[in-house]
Order: sequence, then C-alpha cells, then structure tokens
Amino acid sequence: MGFQDLSEFFKPGLQLPIRGKTYTIPAVNAADGLRLRLLFSDPTVSLTDEGELKEIMTLLGAEWVSKVETVNLTDPNTGVLMIDDETGKVMTAEVDRGSYQGGVYQEMADDGLSWDEIMHAGRTAMLNAGMGRTVAEVHWETGLADAASGNPLPPNPGAAEQPVEFPNRAAKRAAKKTAPKKAAAKKATSSKAATGSSTRARKRTAKTTRAAGTTTQ
Repeated sequence: MGFQDLSEFFKPGLQLPIRGKTYTIPAVNAADGLRLRLLFSDPTVSLTDEGELKEIMTLLGAEWVSKVETVNLTDPNTGVLMIDDETGKVMTAEVDRGSYQGGVYQEMADDGLSWDEIMHAGRTAMLNAGMGRTVAEVHWETGLADAASGNPLPPNPGAAEQPVEFPNRAAKRAAKKTAPKKAAAKKATSSKAATGSSTRARKRTAKTTRAAGTTTQ
C-alpha cells in the first residue's frame, strides 16, 4: 500500500472560527516558514512591536499601502513651528501615514472584528508557523503564550510605536523590578554601616570626654 496524495486529505493553513465565521489563514511558504522557525528558536534575536506587526500582517495576507504626507516640524520642547535659519520658512518633513490593507486582515476588519481579535488570530498564525500547532492551539484557547512571552499588544498601524523586546521581555522586566530592591538593600546596608560607624565614633568621643573630665578633676 503506497502513500495517498497529501493534497487529497491534508488542508494546509489555519481555519480560525471567530463570532460564528471561520477565517482561513493561508499556510506560509517554505522560506518564511523556515525563517520564523529559526527566529523563534534563537534566544539572541528579539522582535519589536513594529516587527511583530509586520510578521502578523504578512501572515494575514495584508500589504502596506503608503500615504506620504508633508507635515510641519515643531520644536518638541516648546511646540512652536521650527523655522529654517537660511530660508526663513517653516521646516517640513515627509511622513508615511499609510496602512495595511487586503487579505484576511481586510476581511476581518470589514467584518467589524476588534483589533484584539485580529491580533490574537495573527499571533496564533505566527506561533503556528514559528513554534508548531500545539503552541498555537494553547495560545488560541488560553492566550498563555502572551503571558509567557510578556509581549504586549502591538499598536494600531499609524499609532506611536515603542520598541519592546520579544520574546525575553518578561525576564527583562523582572530584572528591572528587582534592580531597585537590590539598590535599596545596598543603600540600607550602607546606611546601617554608616550608622554603626557613627555610633562607635560617638562612643569613642564620649569616652574621651569622660576621661578628660577625670583628668581635670
């Protein structure tokens, strides 16, 4: 008995049910699948919010549509328009205020799904490609992969972005939280040592004073 043709029974990609509708997220190609596997297996590699958003949108079949606009520059401290010293004109810059469009993302957005729901589906697809179906299913049902990675929800396209490391964010945040405690403990130890030294110095001074008083008598 030979092997049956895979295409006759195997359906690649993900079928994710949301609000009574099943969304089909296409399977990644060989190059992207290998790249994501290597990305998730390398502890030295981190992914910013912008990077994660790009990966998710690619998996959801969306493409970036640019919308370049010219905006006036303002002083970040005063909020006053910045003037070019040579020309005397207001300084400007070109900003891309485009957005992602198309694919399953567009279908979800048009159906009125929330940003949280779309990102949850996108992360499930990313974990499926990068770490396997079991991890993806755990994330889909419980969202535990989010808590384990410490990765916050990426901002909507066009919103202010702050780079956060992934997937070792939780550990780094924990290290930052313990750092002040260690510093406080060190400060307390130093204060205690200083207090002890000051007390001993006062005792020595008091002893000397008493001795001098005895000599005077």
